[in-house]
Amino acid sequence: MMKFAKTPSTSLGVVTTNDALIVLFCLVFLVRRVKGVLIPCFRSVGRKIGATTHGPTWENNNETRIVKFGEYGFRFVFHLTLSVIGVWYFWEKPWWDQAQGGVKNTFEGYPHHAIDVGMIWYYLIQCAYNVEAMLALLELSFNFEVLSLFSSCGKLQSPLEITWSPTCRGGI
Repeated sequence: MMKFAKTPSTSLGVVTTNDALIVLFCLVFLVRRVKGVLIPCFRSVGRKIGATTHGPTWENNNETRIVKFGEYGFRFVFHLTLSVIGVWYFWEKPWWDQAQGGVKNTFEGYPHHAIDVGMIWYYLIQCAYNVEAMLALLELSFNFEVLSLFSSCGKLQSPLEITWSPTCRGGI
């Protein structure tokens, strides 16, 4: 993955290439790891704030709100960080500055224009966040159980059973 970090190649600009999919998989894994560290930290902060302002009984009765506080804290930090990085990175680009032509530069040479490596990484990180959010939603909505290939009466069955999660609200 490090070979792509400094190369002027735009091979990662097409998400359907093998290189881009491998990098995207690694970024999804990285986002999940960072999320796994930061969400418990934000939950701890939410728990302390709730206990301080509302007392310990509030803390015991509002575990769902504390969990959501951790998730929303992570989302806020992620989007704030990427927004600041995006403004910093894109500030000097010709299609950002009206004096250099502005948005008209966006389609110059389309569809065969070069894509900056930094822009590719920016959008790959955004894509990884969205893929990870979709995986997290699937984990919350469904239970996946691996079964035997054959049922108890010897008939062939699907090796995967998918059911609604008890935490899922609503239905189809």
